[in-house]
Amino acid sequence: MNKKEIQIGSIVSNVFSNEVRLKNIYNMSHIYLMTLFEAFNKDFFLDLLTNNPDVMKSRKEKGFSYEDLLNISSIDELRNFLVKPIISKVSFYNIDEFSNKFLKKYFNIDIENEYYRWVDLREKYYRRNIIVHNSGKISQIYIQKMKIKKGELGRVLQNDFLYIKECYKDVHRYISYICFRILEKFRLNRKEQNGKIIRIKPIYVNDNNSAEKFFHLYLEYDSKVYSWEPINKVSKNNPESIGIVSIAEISEFEPSKDRIPIKFDFDSVWERIIFWQNKMK
Repeated sequence: MNKKEIQIGSIVSNVFSNEVRLKNIYNMSHIYLMTLFEAFNKDFFLDLLTNNPDVMKSRKEKGFSYEDLLNISSIDELRNFLVKPIISKVSFYNIDEFSNKFLKKYFNIDIENEYYRWVDLREKYYRRNIIVHNSGKISQIYIQKMKIKKGELGRVLQNDFLYIKECYKDVHRYISYICFRILEKFRLNRKEQNGKIIRIKPIYVNDNNSAEKFFHLYLEYDSKVYSWEPINKVSKNNPESIGIVSIAEISEFEPSKDRIPIKFDFDSVWERIIFWQNKMK
């Protein structure tokens, strides 16, 4: 083999190597984004139920012993005792069970019919599962869930940059939608006594202690300071149309034990995807 053939072989090898790396990057990005989707569901609703025990009034599950109750020494412990079993179940639900057994049951959110990107988000969830458990090959479960032809069984689904970009957007949109529906349900929109309206929603800010961006959501429960105001209706096709409150406005609020801060690393995921996408070119 001469020098030129060696160079050509090296170039071809690098091309295929980069293709494999990109494939792995796309698959890992997909997996990580859907993991963030699941982490948000668990952490957000854990805090929400803990701070809104009224949501659980309709709960019909029984099975508390006298010993359980005697071991509870405070209201906070009681809340945790009631909430944790619910959230533990959520951790094991698939996306359809989460929709029917949790969102619909506890919050009357019919996400399947209300949320315009539900079908897309659902597909990305089940595709993540076959990447993890079936090397990206279409499985019987995927065929059943997506209602596609049985002849598709075993076909490998390939992720590309545009698909991952849509995956990122769909998780982002979902978080915005859920936050909006919860704000609407609990009327977590405030009007200060001086008449200044403050709208609270998910925002992206630079964390003071880090160069990375984090997802922040602040929910306030201090009726002594603010009066409840109904949230203006917005189109379900544009959940981001709610006003944005700045970090400066948030910092003006007095600290309260009822405030729920959720720090959620999100934008940095996309920054890493872009970095590796460019690096592999």
